[in-house]
Amino acid sequence: MIDLDHDKLYSSEAAAQLLGLHCATTVRRLCRQQQIRAVRIGRKWMISGREIARVRAEGTDPIGGAA
Repeated sequence: MIDLDHDKLYSSEAAAQLLGLHCATTVRRLCRQQQIRAVRIGRKWMISGREIARVRAEGTDPIGGAA
């Protein structure tokens, strides 16, 4: 597993790995739905380490509700 740096931006692929998801597509969908705060840089979604930590702490269920 990747070490989480709160001040770093992570790609959707890295964020998926950090969140224990098998597919970066889920992370990108959650970004589009504004369930994960992210920025677009070109065509890529970039998620801050701080936001990944928030999603981990809240136990967000990527299927559509809080765990």
